[in-house]
Amino acid sequence: MKVEAEALRAEREAAQLEVEKKMLEYERLIKEQPTEATKALSVRQMPIKFRDTLGTTYTFPFQACNTWEVSCCLVAKLLL
Repeated sequence: MKVEAEALRAEREAAQLEVEKKMLEYERLIKEQPTEATKALSVRQMPIKFRDTLGTTYTFPFQACNTWEVSCCLVAKLLL
């Protein structure tokens, strides 16, 4: 039983190291040769999340509420 557990642990650690190596290689490739897809990802903004006093979370796309006035209007329409 212990031998099987140790073998599984070693296999998991080896897989984790392999994933880390691939991630480092991927990051290196992205830095060396940015493509249109990576440029688009860097331009895209994360959504804006709003939580009211009851704990309900609302998510707005950044492009739809990138200014304070628009954000206030969206929240007002949501709550009224």
